Amino acid sequence: MEITYMERSESAVWEDFVIPRYASIPALCRQFKQLGRKRRGCHCIFMDTGGLSFQRKRELVKMIIRCLYQGAYHFCGNALEELETATVYQCRDRLCDYGDGIFYIISSENLLSAVTEGKREAVCIGHARTLGNLPFRHINVEKMAQYAEELAESLGVPCDSVKEAGGRTVTLHYNCGSCMGAVALIGRSIFYGIEEELYHAYHDAQEDICFDLCGAADMLSVFEILAGSKTGKNIIAVLSFTETASDEGVWDRRQNKLCAARRKSRIMLADAMVRAQNMGAVWLIDLSSLTYACRAEYGDFVTGIFSNDKETGERFRFTAQGLGEPAFALPLDHIYHELPWPECRKKHLSVALAFQRNILRKGVRWIHLDAAGPSVNREDTLYMEKGASGADIAAIAAFVEKELPGEFMM
Repeated sequence: MEITYMERSESAVWEDFVIPRYASIPALCRQFKQLGRKRRGCHCIFMDTGGLSFQRKRELVKMIIRCLYQGAYHFCGNALEELETATVYQCRDRLCDYGDGIFYIISSENLLSAVTEGKREAVCIGHARTLGNLPFRHINVEKMAQYAEELAESLGVPCDSVKEAGGRTVTLHYNCGSCMGAVALIGRSIFYGIEEELYHAYHDAQEDICFDLCGAADMLSVFEILAGSKTGKNIIAVLSFTETASDEGVWDRRQNKLCAARRKSRIMLADAMVRAQNMGAVWLIDLSSLTYACRAEYGDFVTGIFSNDKETGERFRFTAQGLGEPAFALPLDHIYHELPWPECRKKHLSVALAFQRNILRKGVRWIHLDAAGPSVNREDTLYMEKGASGADIAAIAAFVEKELPGEFMM
């Protein structure tokens, strides 16, 4: 894929002249995901309509580019054999493809920097999707930790990897040079050790678990976007990786053991929250693709937002919806400590998170995102191919960059 900024005075030959549908953000996203899904042709996107301000044009250009890449993304399974001799990080650009489409962004105002930023963000989201799409036999705790370490090295930031019982915790720290408190990005991944001969049958029987590593993969990409753009915030990524053995997850005992593994992820979240606060974080944002509670209630397209501060949760919802990523605020209150057991079983996610919030220190704000639904595109559509979707990455990055105050202190 090639995306180029062109001044309005210049001339070009194109097959398709595109007017963005500014009236509706969801319609705009669908329009350009579908256009990107063509993966070929020469298209001219005309930005000088709708009487938009220069700043709004910049925002929309980045959104349009992100949607083009999301629609064009294709996971290249034929490149998996390269992982026999190279690391996942070294192969990540060859494990995905965006087609041969050519797109001109036409405007009378200089949008070159917005095009550059949009392409960088879109590629980072593509890397997260690639990690989420990797088959079990090509990714595990150690390989994921190695990926994080190589990413940290490329960004020039410190990385600490600690081996623990049944897993590993990796932390990356970007320091902007100020004394303000940090924003912690918390992600969790569960890996399932599956023998080669059982892989395909297991994949078909419990397909959703193939994407249980999306939480950490997506947060790594958020960190890459923010650190790569030299954000003015201190950023900590706390990533927990754990593995369950093959006999803990297949056949007649599969469901019980998977539930046990996901309950273990709650402990991982608690440990990560404590670790982040010990490192000076005053804002915690964690993304989960593990629990499926919100998906069962609200379907595949909405992210559930839980926050210990209603204003913060509402601001995130507004940011996400402004980027075409639906989100809905859900209750998180101490009343869930007092529910009788039958009610607790019905509202288990709010109950678990209500106890989880007790880990927070005074003044620390926390957002928990349940994205088990939108983090995976469960079938090929007109807009995206089947597989990991990279949902909420852009929303988290934009929220941290624009919505969090720059003056909060430790």
